Amino acid sequence: MEADTFPFIFSETPEEKAVRRERDIHHRVHHQYNGTRGLVGWLSHYRYRKPLATDEAIDLRIRELSRVEEGITPDFRGEFRKLDGELIEKELDLDVYYSTTRKRPRRLLVQVTEESLGKYPTRHWRYRKVKGRVPLVMRLTELCLNPLFELAPPEERHIAKRIAGWALSPICTMFLGFVIQLMMASELMLAPWTDNEESNSGDYEDIEHYHWEWPKHATNILDQQPISPNEQKKDRESEVAMLRFPRRLVVCDSQTNDWAVRKAADLRHPSTGALPRYIFMSYSPRCFPNVSNIKEYIDEAGKAMIAQENSSRGKDEQIEAFWTDRSCIPEGQPSREYTEDVNSICDAVRHAERVYIVLPEDTIEAKQRWGNRVWTLPEALLAADKMRYCVPDRDAEFICPESHLTLLQVYETFWERHESEKAVANREIGLLVEHFSGTLSLSNIQLFAYATQAISRREVSLKFGEPTQVKAHTRIDVALATMGLLAYRIPTDPSDNNFQAMARLSLANDSDQLLERLVCLLPNPASRTAPYARAHPDHLKALNRDCPVACSEELLNMAVEDQFGSRLWDITPTCKLVGIGDDVHLPTVILDQCRATPIRWKRFPQMRYSSQLKTIRGVLATKVVLWGCFWLHQALSAFWIAIPLSVALFHDEVAQALRDIPQDYRQAVYYTLQALGSPFISFYLVGIAIYVGIAWVLSLFAPVAINHISKSSDPGLKGELVGFEGTMDLRHLERLIFGNVQDRLIYTPSCTPLTRNFRNEKFREAKNLKFAAMEALLRPGERLFSIVDMGTLSVTIIAAERPPTVALICGRDAGMLRALLCSWRFENNCLYKETVMRMRSSMYDRTTAQDWVKVSLASQGAAARAYLGTVS
Repeated sequence: MEADTFPFIFSETPEEKAVRRERDIHHRVHHQYNGTRGLVGWLSHYRYRKPLATDEAIDLRIRELSRVEEGITPDFRGEFRKLDGELIEKELDLDVYYSTTRKRPRRLLVQVTEESLGKYPTRHWRYRKVKGRVPLVMRLTELCLNPLFELAPPEERHIAKRIAGWALSPICTMFLGFVIQLMMASELMLAPWTDNEESNSGDYEDIEHYHWEWPKHATNILDQQPISPNEQKKDRESEVAMLRFPRRLVVCDSQTNDWAVRKAADLRHPSTGALPRYIFMSYSPRCFPNVSNIKEYIDEAGKAMIAQENSSRGKDEQIEAFWTDRSCIPEGQPSREYTEDVNSICDAVRHAERVYIVLPEDTIEAKQRWGNRVWTLPEALLAADKMRYCVPDRDAEFICPESHLTLLQVYETFWERHESEKAVANREIGLLVEHFSGTLSLSNIQLFAYATQAISRREVSLKFGEPTQVKAHTRIDVALATMGLLAYRIPTDPSDNNFQAMARLSLANDSDQLLERLVCLLPNPASRTAPYARAHPDHLKALNRDCPVACSEELLNMAVEDQFGSRLWDITPTCKLVGIGDDVHLPTVILDQCRATPIRWKRFPQMRYSSQLKTIRGVLATKVVLWGCFWLHQALSAFWIAIPLSVALFHDEVAQALRDIPQDYRQAVYYTLQALGSPFISFYLVGIAIYVGIAWVLSLFAPVAINHISKSSDPGLKGELVGFEGTMDLRHLERLIFGNVQDRLIYTPSCTPLTRNFRNEKFREAKNLKFAAMEALLRPGERLFSIVDMGTLSVTIIAAERPPTVALICGRDAGMLRALLCSWRFENNCLYKETVMRMRSSMYDRTTAQDWVKVSLASQGAAARAYLGTVS
């Protein structure tokens, strides 16, 4: 039937098509969150269970996945470009990982302990119970030596269990030893032992996360996105901070005595070209909520202070003008000039003869309201030796209570300090005060970090004339205000968010790799528990943003110690920054020369042992196993030879052949064959039995020999990181991986902040961890994961919201490496930093360097909260 015949049946409006598409997407995602069981392949190792979620949670998940601006098709499928340029599409539903075998994204399957199944019900990945891949021969060996499967050391077991174990062990060995020997004699069961040199390399597996897109701001112009010649930027990305003179000043006309705003170019001296002396008027709109016309109020204060200044100055040192932002930076001017004027406010402070702080009253509260503004901090620091403040008296005339105000006095009085926050919130201001007072010299990275953190704690007005204040964590003002204190400047970009502006500023002024160091930090969580997007929707709407940059507060507080007790300058980067990402709501960077390896989650690998042992006991144990296999092979070979001999001697074909022999000799030949064949076969079978007996005797020692081989040889033949959700006792975990317990695994003592209170007092090792105490340290949304390093046989407990699938080595911290444990979203090919783990330095040379990796400094959970204003 043609569609044109009944158009009213087949036609569909765009609204109906959109509704149908949303319904299909919800149904498809719901299929992955229905909690049913599934099977990948035909082996039991791939059985899994899907997560279970409500319809509301599924809709929230769809909104979270759809926030990526690029890389998503209309039918809600993600596009991923591989290293070789091939474009792959895949459905958006569960979390994914990059399969190094299939070279494509696949849904994440995580093994989970029994205890974690009930603790953390909400998941975005498939899960299965933790299972090992121990060969059957190793399990039978453990049954012979430890028939009760006790995990405690022999000396700690109950005496009754010891006696029962001693009694059952010989019995199991007598019956199962020969079975073990038979399995060892078969090539199919010889998997745990290998002499393959390739597997002994110890190198960690490689990944292929190559980012194809151009960064928004690149460190090299050739890495910047190409644009047409007509759109080439006239401004350089950074320029030396040459002093800029004010464009306008408020001066008094000598003929009319009227004060007016005039261009500075018209005020220069005709012979020297110098500007007239002027004073700078600093204020905060928050201090004057009841003043209707604040511009006239500040102008009156400026006139009064000029008169007071000139009363004590000579004729040649008279002040002729003053500067205020309301008068000297008009809003109606072109945007380029307006931006330049705003960025040169700090230069206006530098040129001023005096800086006056205008207050409505001489109280601590008024002074601290002025000190809480974002722009007043750099103004005060740059005017360290020329500050005063003025207030109106009873007659509404402005007076100056103090003739001189030092920077230390400003620090003690004008900046609010709560006792609970004094050590953290104002320490950076104190260091900046000492630096600009000349008593302390901060390095470039310290100056940038302390200035950014101090200014980000200030408040900023949304617009002139509005007393409403918001914190600077969602604004680029923090970068612009910090810029006045630094040597290099950047042209403003209206499309930048607060992280991008700060990152550009650090690139222009940075020779210490600040961003590379910042990537390696594990910041402390923000002090506010409510997401900013949910708390201040009106402010974000005024900022033309529907949500802030994720983890803004943690990243701007870059000068404090992180969860490891380290600061920016304590880290040595091992990667290079290529550029800054173009994500609107994510703090993303493009890194190069990162060393990385994937983290395996679906199961543990099967361990392989080396049969080439050099100790005497190891050699004897190996010989016992090989000799037993040798005699068993001989017996089996002889037995297979005995079968055709028996058939040849006693088959009817022999009697048929005797008929061709003459009658006189036929009987003699027959009896001769009977007399010789029966003893020969009997003795042959006896020989086979002797071979089997020797093999059986040797098989009694096979369990002990195999156990000694697995204990003495190095099982970590291939470097690999394997994780599972939850925690497990080391001895239980070791049996799960290796089949027996030989105390191979150890907890890492200083790789995560969770083990801070569980370190040995003398040696660099961890005590027995208390998992309940570690769970008490978790923040909302976090859960415990265990990472097993098969190369070093160490176990690390981490706290994260989602299982990281990639370990990205980006720096060094004292004697260890800093590795970012990242989850991955393929549609934007971005790695999300879930947590940071310290690793041994030897791992650096065993991993492979990566090119152009896109990394988000916020986790997927933090990004979802910033997007949606709720906990994911």
